[in-house]
Amino acid sequence: MVLVKADITKKNPDELIQFSLLVEAGMTANPNFADPTPKISDITAARVALEAAIAPAANGDRVAVAKRNTLSRELATLLVAECRYVNSASNGDRDVALS
Repeated sequence: MVLVKADITKKNPDELIQFSLLVEAGMTANPNFADPTPKISDITAARVALEAAIAPAANGDRVAVAKRNTLSRELATLLVAECRYVNSASNGDRDVALS
C-alpha cells in the first residue's frame, strides 16, 4: 500500500529543491525513521549540487543545462527511493508515514 508519493514527474528543478527541503526537514531526527535509506545527507548533497547548477544553466549554455538536468534526475531518484523507504518502514501506518 502506497502511503506517500514523490510525485516528481512534472516538477522542475526549483520544485524538486523545495520538495527536497520538505523531505529533509521531515526526516531529520524523525524517531520513526532512525536510519533512512538513502541517507538524508545524500539527499542534502544532491539538493545543494542542483541548487549550484541552476544559475549557470539559466543562460541556456548546453553543457550547464545538461549538468543541471543530470543533477535534477539524481535528486529525483533519491527522493523516490526515500518515499519507498518511508512506505516500507511505516508498515502501513499512515500517521507514521506522514510524520
